[in-house]
Amino acid sequence: MSNVFAYCSTIEQMVKGKRMGVLVGLVLLMVGGLSAYSGGPPDGYAGDPPQYLNCTVCHSSFPVNSGDGELSIQGLPVSYMPGDTYLLQVVLRDPGQNRWGFELTAVTVQGLQAGTFAVLNNQVQISEQPGDLRDYVKQTASGTFFGDTIAHWSFLWIAPSVDVGPVQFFAAGNAANGNFNTAGDYIYTLSDTLTNIQEQTSFPHLPSVDFQVFPNPVVTMATVQIQGIPSSQPVELFLVRHNGSRVATLYRGTLPPGKHTVVWRPDPRWSSGLYFLVLATPQDRKTRPILLLKP
Repeated sequence: MSNVFAYCSTIEQMVKGKRMGVLVGLVLLMVGGLSAYSGGPPDGYAGDPPQYLNCTVCHSSFPVNSGDGELSIQGLPVSYMPGDTYLLQVVLRDPGQNRWGFELTAVTVQGLQAGTFAVLNNQVQISEQPGDLRDYVKQTASGTFFGDTIAHWSFLWIAPSVDVGPVQFFAAGNAANGNFNTAGDYIYTLSDTLTNIQEQTSFPHLPSVDFQVFPNPVVTMATVQIQGIPSSQPVELFLVRHNGSRVATLYRGTLPPGKHTVVWRPDPRWSSGLYFLVLATPQDRKTRPILLLKP
Protein backbone atom coordinates (compact mmCIF):
# COMPACT_ATOMS: atom_id res chain seq x y z
CA MET A 1 0.00 0.00 0.00
CA SER A 2 2.88 2.40 0.74
CA ASN A 3 4.05 2.01 -2.85
CA VAL A 4 0.62 3.03 -4.12
CA PHE A 5 0.59 6.20 -2.05
CA ALA A 6 4.16 6.99 -3.07
CA TYR A 7 3.07 6.79 -6.70
CA CYS A 8 0.11 9.10 -6.21
CA SER A 9 2.18 11.71 -4.37
CA THR A 10 4.41 12.05 -7.45
CA ILE A 11 1.84 11.56 -10.21
CA GLU A 12 2.07 15.17 -11.42
CA GLN A 13 5.83 14.83 -11.89
CA MET A 14 5.34 11.57 -13.75
CA VAL A 15 3.31 13.18 -16.52
CA LYS A 16 6.35 15.09 -17.77
CA GLY A 17 9.00 13.93 -20.25
CA LYS A 18 9.80 10.92 -22.39
CA ARG A 19 9.60 8.38 -19.53
CA MET A 20 5.83 8.81 -19.05
CA GLY A 21 4.98 5.63 -20.98
CA VAL A 22 7.26 3.53 -18.76
CA LEU A 23 6.00 5.11 -15.55
CA VAL A 24 2.32 4.73 -16.36
CA GLY A 25 3.08 1.17 -17.42
CA LEU A 26 4.51 0.50 -13.96
CA VAL A 27 1.31 1.78 -12.37
CA LEU A 28 -0.84 -0.44 -14.57
CA LEU A 29 1.31 -3.42 -13.70
CA MET A 30 0.46 -2.62 -10.11
CA VAL A 31 -3.30 -2.34 -10.71
CA GLY A 32 -3.89 -4.79 -13.53
CA GLY A 33 -0.87 -5.72 -15.62
CA LEU A 34 0.55 -5.19 -19.08
CA SER A 35 1.84 -7.65 -21.61
CA ALA A 36 4.79 -7.14 -23.95
CA TYR A 37 4.50 -4.94 -27.05
CA SER A 38 4.46 -6.52 -30.50
CA GLY A 39 3.31 -5.84 -34.06
CA GLY A 40 2.36 -2.43 -35.37
CA PRO A 41 3.20 -0.59 -38.63
CA PRO A 42 6.65 0.89 -39.33
CA ASP A 43 7.32 4.49 -38.34
CA GLY A 44 6.56 7.29 -40.75
CA TYR A 45 3.23 6.12 -42.21
CA ALA A 46 0.81 8.40 -40.33
CA GLY A 47 0.39 10.72 -43.32
CA ASP A 48 2.79 13.23 -41.78
CA PRO A 49 5.04 15.62 -43.73
CA PRO A 50 7.26 15.88 -45.63
CA GLN A 51 6.70 12.49 -47.30
CA TYR A 52 3.00 12.22 -46.33
CA LEU A 53 3.24 8.44 -46.52
CA ASN A 54 0.39 6.25 -45.29
CA CYS A 55 -0.54 2.59 -45.24
CA THR A 56 -1.63 2.54 -48.91
CA VAL A 57 2.05 2.07 -49.72
CA CYS A 58 1.44 -1.62 -48.94
CA HIS A 59 -2.36 -1.86 -48.64
CA SER A 60 -3.00 -0.57 -52.15
CA SER A 61 -6.33 -2.16 -53.13
CA PHE A 62 -8.21 1.13 -52.73
CA PRO A 63 -7.32 4.84 -52.72
CA VAL A 64 -6.93 6.49 -49.33
CA ASN A 65 -10.20 7.59 -47.67
CA SER A 66 -12.29 5.85 -50.35
CA GLY A 67 -14.22 3.47 -48.09
CA ASP A 68 -17.44 3.87 -46.12
CA GLY A 69 -15.64 4.13 -42.80
CA GLU A 70 -14.34 6.89 -40.58
CA LEU A 71 -11.18 7.66 -38.62
CA SER A 72 -11.34 10.15 -35.73
CA ILE A 73 -9.33 11.40 -32.77
CA GLN A 74 -11.47 12.01 -29.71
CA GLY A 75 -10.45 14.10 -26.72
CA LEU A 76 -8.41 16.73 -28.55
CA PRO A 77 -8.89 20.19 -27.03
CA VAL A 78 -9.45 23.27 -29.15
CA SER A 79 -6.15 24.54 -27.75
CA TYR A 80 -3.52 23.10 -25.46
CA MET A 81 -1.80 24.38 -22.34
CA PRO A 82 1.94 23.66 -22.07
CA GLY A 83 2.67 20.69 -19.84
CA ASP A 84 -0.94 19.54 -19.49
CA THR A 85 -2.00 15.92 -20.03
CA TYR A 86 -4.84 14.93 -22.37
CA LEU A 87 -6.58 11.57 -22.67
CA LEU A 88 -7.00 10.82 -26.38
CA GLN A 89 -8.77 8.03 -28.24
CA VAL A 90 -8.36 7.03 -31.88
CA VAL A 91 -11.57 5.47 -33.24
CA LEU A 92 -11.76 3.57 -36.54
CA ARG A 93 -14.85 2.02 -38.09
CA ASP A 94 -15.76 0.58 -41.49
CA PRO A 95 -18.74 -1.66 -42.30
CA GLY A 96 -17.66 -5.18 -43.25
CA GLN A 97 -14.07 -4.89 -41.98
CA ASN A 98 -12.93 -6.80 -38.91
CA ARG A 99 -9.23 -6.22 -38.17
CA TRP A 100 -7.74 -2.85 -37.31
CA GLY A 101 -4.56 -0.83 -36.98
CA PHE A 102 -3.42 2.77 -36.70
CA GLU A 103 -0.45 5.09 -36.41
CA LEU A 104 -0.37 8.66 -35.03
CA THR A 105 2.16 11.39 -34.39
CA ALA A 106 2.15 15.03 -33.24
CA VAL A 107 4.48 17.62 -34.78
CA THR A 108 5.29 21.32 -34.59
CA VAL A 109 5.22 23.61 -37.61
CA GLN A 110 8.97 23.03 -37.83
CA GLY A 111 8.32 19.30 -38.21
CA LEU A 112 9.65 18.30 -34.79
CA GLN A 113 8.09 16.04 -32.18
CA ALA A 114 5.41 17.92 -30.18
CA GLY A 115 4.97 16.69 -26.62
CA THR A 116 5.13 13.06 -25.53
CA PHE A 117 2.82 10.05 -25.44
CA ALA A 118 2.06 7.46 -22.77
CA VAL A 119 0.37 4.07 -23.02
CA LEU A 120 -2.47 2.88 -20.82
CA ASN A 121 -2.83 -0.77 -21.81
CA ASN A 122 -1.31 -3.49 -24.02
CA GLN A 123 -3.35 -2.47 -27.08
CA VAL A 124 -1.11 0.52 -27.79
CA GLN A 125 2.65 0.98 -28.07
CA ILE A 126 4.95 3.96 -28.59
CA SER A 127 7.89 4.00 -30.94
CA GLU A 128 10.15 6.59 -29.31
CA GLN A 129 12.94 8.39 -31.13
CA PRO A 130 15.79 10.41 -29.59
CA GLY A 131 15.61 14.16 -29.05
CA ASP A 132 13.11 16.07 -31.21
CA LEU A 133 12.63 13.25 -33.74
CA ARG A 134 9.02 12.16 -33.99
CA ASP A 135 7.49 9.51 -31.77
CA TYR A 136 4.74 7.31 -33.20
CA VAL A 137 1.77 5.77 -31.38
CA LYS A 138 0.42 2.57 -32.94
CA GLN A 139 -1.50 -0.59 -32.15
CA THR A 140 0.07 -3.79 -30.89
CA ALA A 141 -0.80 -7.33 -31.93
CA SER A 142 -3.18 -7.37 -28.94
CA GLY A 143 -4.81 -4.18 -30.21
CA THR A 144 -6.02 -5.29 -33.64
CA PHE A 145 -9.54 -6.00 -32.30
CA PHE A 146 -9.83 -8.96 -34.67
CA GLY A 147 -13.50 -9.85 -35.22
CA ASP A 148 -14.84 -6.55 -33.86
CA THR A 149 -16.83 -4.08 -35.95
CA ILE A 150 -15.02 -1.03 -34.51
CA ALA A 151 -11.65 -0.26 -32.95
CA HIS A 152 -10.74 2.31 -30.30
CA TRP A 153 -7.28 2.92 -28.86
CA SER A 154 -6.74 5.14 -25.81
CA PHE A 155 -3.49 6.82 -24.72
CA LEU A 156 -2.17 10.02 -23.16
CA TRP A 157 -0.64 13.02 -24.87
CA ILE A 158 1.45 15.30 -22.67
CA ALA A 159 1.66 18.75 -24.28
CA PRO A 160 5.09 20.37 -24.71
CA SER A 161 6.33 21.96 -21.49
CA VAL A 162 6.86 25.29 -23.26
CA ASP A 163 5.02 27.18 -25.98
CA VAL A 164 5.96 25.63 -29.35
CA GLY A 165 3.15 27.24 -31.33
CA PRO A 166 0.54 25.22 -33.23
CA VAL A 167 0.68 21.43 -32.92
CA GLN A 168 -0.60 19.23 -35.72
CA PHE A 169 -1.74 15.62 -35.24
CA PHE A 170 -1.48 13.19 -38.14
CA ALA A 171 -3.08 9.75 -38.08
CA ALA A 172 -3.62 6.83 -40.45
CA GLY A 173 -5.93 3.87 -39.85
CA ASN A 174 -6.11 0.47 -41.49
CA ALA A 175 -9.57 -1.13 -41.66
CA ALA A 176 -8.57 -4.63 -42.75
CA ASN A 177 -10.72 -7.54 -43.89
CA GLY A 178 -8.94 -10.13 -41.76
CA ASN A 179 -7.39 -12.20 -44.57
CA PHE A 180 -3.91 -11.53 -43.10
CA ASN A 181 -2.49 -10.05 -46.29
CA THR A 182 -2.47 -6.54 -47.76
CA ALA A 183 -5.36 -7.02 -50.19
CA GLY A 184 -8.88 -5.72 -49.59
CA ASP A 185 -8.04 -3.26 -46.82
CA TYR A 186 -9.26 0.35 -46.58
CA ILE A 187 -6.89 3.07 -45.39
CA TYR A 188 -7.99 6.34 -43.78
CA THR A 189 -6.01 9.43 -42.84
CA LEU A 190 -6.70 12.69 -41.02
CA SER A 191 -4.95 15.69 -39.56
CA ASP A 192 -5.99 18.13 -36.83
CA THR A 193 -4.30 21.29 -35.57
CA LEU A 194 -4.22 22.64 -32.00
CA THR A 195 -3.18 26.15 -31.06
CA ASN A 196 -1.61 27.29 -27.84
CA ILE A 197 -4.34 28.95 -25.77
CA GLN A 198 -2.41 32.24 -25.65
CA GLU A 199 -2.60 32.37 -29.47
CA GLN A 200 -6.40 32.39 -29.62
CA THR A 201 -7.30 35.93 -30.66
CA SER A 202 -10.90 35.54 -29.51
CA PHE A 203 -9.71 34.86 -25.93
CA PRO A 204 -6.49 36.90 -25.68
CA HIS A 205 -6.40 37.04 -21.87
CA LEU A 206 -8.23 33.83 -21.00
CA PRO A 207 -6.76 32.22 -17.86
CA SER A 208 -6.33 28.49 -17.66
CA VAL A 209 -9.25 26.60 -16.12
CA ASP A 210 -7.83 23.99 -13.78
CA PHE A 211 -8.83 21.61 -11.02
CA GLN A 212 -7.32 19.51 -8.24
CA VAL A 213 -8.54 16.39 -6.45
CA PHE A 214 -8.03 15.71 -2.72
CA PRO A 215 -7.20 13.13 -1.57
CA ASN A 216 -5.62 11.05 -4.32
CA PRO A 217 -5.81 8.00 -4.06
CA VAL A 218 -9.56 8.17 -3.51
CA VAL A 219 -11.18 5.67 -1.14
CA THR A 220 -14.70 6.75 -0.15
CA MET A 221 -14.87 10.48 -0.95
CA ALA A 222 -12.88 13.21 -2.69
CA THR A 223 -13.16 16.96 -3.14
CA VAL A 224 -12.68 18.44 -6.61
CA GLN A 225 -11.65 22.10 -6.56
CA ILE A 226 -12.24 23.95 -9.85
CA GLN A 227 -10.57 27.32 -10.42
CA GLY A 228 -9.78 29.80 -13.17
CA ILE A 229 -13.24 30.11 -14.75
CA PRO A 230 -13.11 33.61 -16.28
CA SER A 231 -16.83 34.07 -16.99
CA SER A 232 -20.09 32.15 -16.76
CA GLN A 233 -19.85 29.21 -19.13
CA PRO A 234 -20.88 25.56 -19.49
CA VAL A 235 -18.68 23.11 -17.61
CA GLU A 236 -18.63 19.32 -17.60
CA LEU A 237 -16.72 17.21 -15.09
CA PHE A 238 -16.69 13.49 -15.83
CA LEU A 239 -14.78 10.29 -15.08
CA VAL A 240 -13.41 7.84 -17.66
CA ARG A 241 -11.61 4.52 -17.50
CA HIS A 242 -8.15 4.02 -18.96
CA ASN A 243 -9.74 2.74 -22.19
CA GLY A 244 -11.56 6.06 -22.67
CA SER A 245 -15.05 4.82 -21.77
CA ARG A 246 -17.09 7.20 -19.62
CA VAL A 247 -17.92 5.97 -16.13
CA ALA A 248 -19.91 8.83 -14.63
CA THR A 249 -20.68 12.54 -14.92
CA LEU A 250 -19.87 14.42 -11.71
CA TYR A 251 -21.17 17.81 -12.86
CA ARG A 252 -22.77 19.28 -15.97
CA GLY A 253 -24.06 22.85 -16.04
CA THR A 254 -23.09 26.52 -16.10
CA LEU A 255 -20.68 27.89 -13.50
CA PRO A 256 -20.06 31.57 -12.73
CA PRO A 257 -16.53 33.01 -12.49
CA GLY A 258 -14.35 32.03 -9.57
CA LYS A 259 -13.59 28.88 -7.61
CA HIS A 260 -15.99 25.99 -7.13
CA THR A 261 -16.05 22.71 -5.22
CA VAL A 262 -17.59 19.40 -6.25
CA VAL A 263 -17.80 16.51 -3.77
CA TRP A 264 -17.33 13.11 -5.36
CA ARG A 265 -18.32 9.81 -3.74
CA PRO A 266 -17.28 6.87 -5.96
CA ASP A 267 -19.85 4.20 -6.63
CA PRO A 268 -18.96 1.23 -4.38
CA ARG A 269 -19.55 -1.09 -7.35
CA TRP A 270 -16.55 0.34 -9.21
CA SER A 271 -13.36 -1.67 -9.10
CA SER A 272 -10.05 -0.38 -7.80
CA GLY A 273 -7.69 0.95 -10.43
CA LEU A 274 -6.56 3.89 -12.52
CA TYR A 275 -9.22 6.34 -13.76
CA PHE A 276 -9.10 9.81 -15.33
CA LEU A 277 -11.11 12.84 -14.27
CA VAL A 278 -11.80 15.25 -17.15
CA LEU A 279 -12.84 18.90 -16.90
CA ALA A 280 -14.20 20.28 -20.19
CA THR A 281 -15.20 23.84 -21.08
CA PRO A 282 -15.77 25.41 -24.51
CA GLN A 283 -12.18 26.69 -24.57
CA ASP A 284 -10.24 24.19 -22.50
CA ARG A 285 -9.96 20.57 -21.44
CA LYS A 286 -7.96 19.18 -18.52
CA THR A 287 -7.31 15.58 -17.46
CA ARG A 288 -6.09 14.28 -14.11
CA PRO A 289 -5.18 10.65 -13.29
CA ILE A 290 -7.06 9.27 -10.27
CA LEU A 291 -6.24 6.10 -8.36
CA LEU A 292 -9.36 4.54 -6.81
CA LEU A 293 -8.82 2.18 -3.87
CA LYS A 294 -11.74 0.20 -2.52
CA PRO A 295 -12.01 0.27 1.28
